[in-house]
Amino acid sequence: LAQPSLSNPALLPGDAAISSAAGLQESPQVASGDSSFLAVWTDDRASIREFVRSGTYFGEGLGTLVDIYGARLDPNGNLLDVLPIVISQAQYNQTSPRVGWNGQNWLVVWMTEREGDRYYHDVVGVRVSPDGAILDPAPIVINAAETANALCNPWSVSSDGTNWVVVWRDLDPVAGIYTIDGARIAPS
Repeated sequence: LAQPSLSNPALLPGDAAISSAAGLQESPQVASGDSSFLAVWTDDRASIREFVRSGTYFGEGLGTLVDIYGARLDPNGNLLDVLPIVISQAQYNQTSPRVGWNGQNWLVVWMTEREGDRYYHDVVGVRVSPDGAILDPAPIVINAAETANALCNPWSVSSDGTNWVVVWRDLDPVAGIYTIDGARIAPS
């Protein structure tokens, strides 16, 4: 077979300007900082699958489905980040984002479908600096699900001005009941 003849790369119409994201953006949460706010949300702009919230999907290489994004706002509600901050683009779905400020940084937590086994839902998080930088190269595992039946949705993030407290719904696999669990997260 002969090599195909390709033209020089060129921008497609609309690629040179920032515009609205494709797909759904849902579940917004916001927390104030010292001089700005951080809004976080679920976002499926990068999904390569049409059934990101339902349907059967297995295996590696499916790409990201629903992700967590964020953006900082000034005190008047104006965007400080023209392009959103990618909080997590892990495999499978990331949902239920929550955010809290400890006087120094924000902590963004969410529920993630575990890579390699999407039926396990862990609570994870990252710290975000006032300038919008992600401070943790890998998410902090706050709660690793013990069973595939546990939908560990984070419910709240709060702070005493130093440490954060994260609260989520968990499942006690021995008793077979849902519980409310929590963990303190140090600023480091």
